[in-house]
Amino acid sequence: MLNFEPISIDKMEDYIKLYSINKVQNLSASFYYMWFRRKISNYQWAFADNLCWVRFQKNNQWQYRVPIGDVNEQKIAAFFSTKDALELTDIPEETASEFAKTNNFRFEEDSEKIEYMFSSENLKSLPGEKYHLRRQNLKYFNWYYDYRFVPIRAKYIKELKHFIKAEFEGQINKPEFQQSHQLLDNWKIFRQNLSGYVLRVNKKIIGVIIGEKQKDQVLIHLQKTHPAYKGAAETITKLYLEQTPEVTQTNYGLMSMAEIKKQKPEQKLIKFKLLA
Repeated sequence: MLNFEPISIDKMEDYIKLYSINKVQNLSASFYYMWFRRKISNYQWAFADNLCWVRFQKNNQWQYRVPIGDVNEQKIAAFFSTKDALELTDIPEETASEFAKTNNFRFEEDSEKIEYMFSSENLKSLPGEKYHLRRQNLKYFNWYYDYRFVPIRAKYIKELKHFIKAEFEGQINKPEFQQSHQLLDNWKIFRQNLSGYVLRVNKKIIGVIIGEKQKDQVLIHLQKTHPAYKGAAETITKLYLEQTPEVTQTNYGLMSMAEIKKQKPEQKLIKFKLLA
C-alpha cells in the first residue's frame, strides 16, 4: 500500500539519493522540476522498497510517473496489480526498452514529453556551420564587453529577482517566472545540489544560469540573459559548462517548436507511456 503525500523540501535529500542511482536522469524527474510545479499539478510522492513513486493531476485525473530508484519489472508489475491506474508516464527510452523485452508490457511514444539535449562540448566550442552565428556572437561579446562571471551569492538575490522580473516583461503569471523566483527564494537550501552563476557587465547583472549536475549531464533549470547584449547567452553557457568539464550532455528539457528550430538540438530523450 503506497501512502502518497505532497512533495516537500524536508524529504528532498531522500528523493535526490534515489534519483542519483537511476539509470537515466531526465529533467522532468528532477526534484526541482516537480517542486516548482507542485501547486499547479498537485505533485505527490510515496517512498517504499527503495523506490519513490510520484503522481500528479492532469485534467483532474491522477497520472503516475515511472518510479525512481531500484526499478525493475517485478516492482512495476506489482504496482499494476494493486492499482486501478493502467498507465505510467515519463518513461525514458532506455527503461522502456528493457521492459519491452517481456510480453507483460506495451508502450507508446509520449510526444509531449520529449526532452532535448545538446553536446556540452559543442556548446563550448561552437564548431562548424551550424554554430556559425552563435560563434560570431560569442566573439563579439568577448571583444566588446568587460564582464565578470561569478557564483550566485545571497547579496545578489534581490537584484536577480528584479532582473528576472524585467526580462519577463510583466508576464509574472508564467510558470517559468514563478519557478525562477522560487529558485532564488530557496537558494540557501537548493545550492547544496545546484550551481548558479551571474554574468555582470559594468556591475550590472545581464544574465543568470542555474543547473543541476547528474552523472555525465547537466540539467538546466534557469537560463536568462538580457537580449540587448549580443552574445551573452553563448557566453554564459560556455562559461558555465567550463565549470564542469566532465559533463558531456546539456539537457534543456521540453522545448517549443520555435526553440527547436532556432537552437537545433542534437539529441532527444524520448519518453513513453506504459500500458498494462
